[in-house]
Amino acid sequence: MFYSKGVPLCIRHINESDLDNSFYSTMMLLPKDFIELANTLSREQLHDTFNDTKIFVIYNLNTDNIVASATIHILNNHSLCPVCIIKDIIIHKEYNNEKIHSRFMDFLKQYCTITVKCIKIIIK
Repeated sequence: MFYSKGVPLCIRHINESDLDNSFYSTMMLLPKDFIELANTLSREQLHDTFNDTKIFVIYNLNTDNIVASATIHILNNHSLCPVCIIKDIIIHKEYNNEKIHSRFMDFLKQYCTITVKCIKIIIK
């Protein structure tokens, strides 16, 4: 958890309640390919499709809203040499500042290097 302008924010994986409870406000901060699949596939199919893709969000603890999202595609996930592609970084215009962007990028890079143990990070 961290604060930006006195607002408590946390970074976490997207979860099903984000899609159920705040559908429209969540969808405007997600990548288009995910939105298309979320509207056509069941939850189980969506989970299987995005097995090597992780979507992280920045969550405002005061308003219970998502204020940013990013996608990490993991290539060669089941090998000794995974590669991570960080892309689709979308931040709500009210929260788009250097501090939040920097914190989000630092978190995503740490996830790739520490959790996934990737050998290369590509940022698109």
